[in-house]
Amino acid sequence: MHGPREMEAEASRLVITRRASIRPWPSPPSRALAKNPICKSAPDVFAAYRQKEDISISAPDPTASTVSLQSPPPRTNVSVGNLTPPFAHLKPLNKLGGHLLAKEIDWSDIVDVDDVDMLSDDEDDDEYDMDVGDLTPALLDSVLARVSPDLSPTDVAALRKIMLDSDNGFGTWNFNVLQVAAYVPNSVLTFVAVAIFTLLDYDDIDLDTLTKFASDVEAKYNRHVIYHNAEHASDVLHSFFAILRNTNLTAILAETHQIAGLLAALLHDVQHFGLTNKFLKQSEHELSRTFPVCCPLEAMHSDVGLKILAAHNVLRRFSPSLQAEMRHTIHETIWTTSVCEQKRLLAALAAADRSSKEFVTLVVQIAVHVSDLGQTSKPLSIHQVWVDRLHGELFLQGDQERARGWPLSMDCDRAKGICPKSQSSFMEGFVVPAFSALMLLPGMDDVETPLRQVLRNIAHWKRE
Repeated sequence: MHGPREMEAEASRLVITRRASIRPWPSPPSRALAKNPICKSAPDVFAAYRQKEDISISAPDPTASTVSLQSPPPRTNVSVGNLTPPFAHLKPLNKLGGHLLAKEIDWSDIVDVDDVDMLSDDEDDDEYDMDVGDLTPALLDSVLARVSPDLSPTDVAALRKIMLDSDNGFGTWNFNVLQVAAYVPNSVLTFVAVAIFTLLDYDDIDLDTLTKFASDVEAKYNRHVIYHNAEHASDVLHSFFAILRNTNLTAILAETHQIAGLLAALLHDVQHFGLTNKFLKQSEHELSRTFPVCCPLEAMHSDVGLKILAAHNVLRRFSPSLQAEMRHTIHETIWTTSVCEQKRLLAALAAADRSSKEFVTLVVQIAVHVSDLGQTSKPLSIHQVWVDRLHGELFLQGDQERARGWPLSMDCDRAKGICPKSQSSFMEGFVVPAFSALMLLPGMDDVETPLRQVLRNIAHWKRE
C-alpha cells in the first residue's frame, strides 16, 4: 500500500503511452491551410466517438526512448460502466494496480497511417520550432506603462518576479494569474490581454484599440461573481496563449484564427452572473427567453462580446470579409465552451477532413475549450483555489434553489461541501477527453505536460 507521498512521487514519474494511427500533417506544416476559411457551424453530427485509443499512464520504462503510436484494435462496443448523466457518453478512467489509469478514445474517423513513432521529449525537431517569444523586462515595462502606469515601484518589482519567472512565469503551463490579480485587481484581464498581444505583435492589431476593448470587456465582468469573473477570463486567455507558445498550434492556425481564439477566450464568460443554464431555464429567467436555446449563457456572452467588439473594432485593419469570418469564429468558439457542447465538438473534430478550412475553426474551438478547463491542469495548490471559488459560486445557486423549494443541483449543496468524487468524475469525463483530443492533433504532443498534471489532480481527488 502506497501512502499519499509515495503516490505523488509516482505521479511525478508517470509515462503516457498512446496507441492510435493518425494522418500525419504535411511537412513542413502549412500556414496557408488556415487562410480565408469558409465560416460554417460545426456539423450537427454525432460521429462515432467510441472510445478506443488507449492512453495508459504508468511508471516509466527506463529503456524506452520514444512514445510509440500503434494501430488500435478493431472497433468494439464500449460499455459506459456505471457512469450517470452527464457523463454517460464517456467511458470512465480505470484505476488499475493503484497507479495505472487508462482512457479509451476512438479517433478512427481521422486515422489512416499505422505505426508512427513520435519524437522523444529530448529530441529536437526544427519543424515545430515556435516563433512566439518570451516576455522581457522591457516588454513588461511597456505593458505596465500602458495598463497600470501608477503602480508603485514595490508592486512593479513583485510583478516582474512573477511574470519573468522562467519556470512558472508568463507563458508557462503553471502560470498563476491570481498572483498577478493581487497587484492589478481592477485591470488583470486588460493587463494579460495587452501583455499577450504585445508579445505576439500582430501587424494588424492596434494596441491602443486593443487596450480600450479589453478594458471595456473587463468592466462587463461582474467582480462580485466568485468564479466566472475577469480573473477566470484572464486565466482562460493566458491558457490559450500558453498553448500557442508551447505547442505547434501557430503552424496550424493562421494569424486570423489565432486572434479569433484569443478574443473568444477573452470574451467567453462576459457578463456572467454566477448561475447555470439549467437554473436560468428552470426559473424562466429573462435571459432564457431572450435566448431560447440550450445554452442561453453562451449565446449572451457572444452577443455582448461582439457588441463590444463593434464599439472597439480591434479587427478594423482586416478586410470586411475576413472580419466577418473572424467574428463568426469567435461566436462559434464561445458557444462550444459549454460542456453541453463537448460531445458535438469532439464528434465534429473527429469527423472533419483535416485538409478542410472547417477543420481549422474546430481546432480553435477545441483549444479554447481546453483553455476554459485549464485550471484543472494547474499545480494542485492553484487548482484547489479555483475549485473552492467554483463551489462558492455553486453553493450560492444552491441557496437559491433551496429557497425556492427545488431539488438541489449537483455540487450546489453547501451542507455537503465539495465532493471529491464529483471532481474526479468531471475531470475524467470531460477534461481528459478534451485535452486528449487536442494532444492528438499534429505537433501538439506538448499538451501532454498539462494533461499529466490533470491526471495528478485526479489522483489527488481519488485519495480524498
